[in-house]
Amino acid sequence: MKSVISRILGLWGLKLTRVHRASGAGPYSALFQNRKVTDLDNLVEIASPIPGMLTEEAGKCLFTLCYTQQLRGDVVEIGSWQGYSTSFLARAVAESGNGRMYAIDHFKGNAGKESFYAVEKSDLSDLQEKFRENMQHLDLAQTVSLLSMPNQEAAEQLSREAVQVRFLFIDGDHSREGVQRDVDLFFPFLTKGSIVVFDDCSPSAPGVMEVVDRLFHGNGCERVFTFSNTAVVVI
Repeated sequence: MKSVISRILGLWGLKLTRVHRASGAGPYSALFQNRKVTDLDNLVEIASPIPGMLTEEAGKCLFTLCYTQQLRGDVVEIGSWQGYSTSFLARAVAESGNGRMYAIDHFKGNAGKESFYAVEKSDLSDLQEKFRENMQHLDLAQTVSLLSMPNQEAAEQLSREAVQVRFLFIDGDHSREGVQRDVDLFFPFLTKGSIVVFDDCSPSAPGVMEVVDRLFHGNGCERVFTFSNTAVVVI
């Protein structure tokens, strides 16, 4: 874990230093008197009640990438479900003061796999309400702009708002067609130096791997690395 985050920080000339955890400090370390400092272990702890399919390692890396990124712009997440991954990205936006956070999800699950997304109600009718409750509980409701709609409509909304995206997290439909559609819809909002993170980039989701590999063929990737079935691409 340390080596992954250290590599991310090294891209910006920063260094990871281990300190003792502070209990009862919410998302912050209580070691310092003059500034609130976000503690990654605390972020994992406060997000732990939220159902999620992302690993703790991936959550920490999402925060680190988004928080330390120097490029100005907004953050877009495709596929939020109950807000576990959203909590790390939204906290990075709030703490960095860099841009706005958009979470995109129609809360209907992926076609043919709807049962995987049920929390309490099998018809998924409670998913959006619970997402909002989770963001409220983490004091992130004012940071997150939820676009509860199909991706096509969300892209049109972003276009109307003239959004420029510095960080894009793609974790929606993992089929080749679904991932390619997300690339086609949201890559036009990226600027040079933007970071794109593809979740589930592994043999278990060949569609994701195929689309990412096609990006390499197009020579549009400045830097690439992988961790924990996740691909990180700098455009």
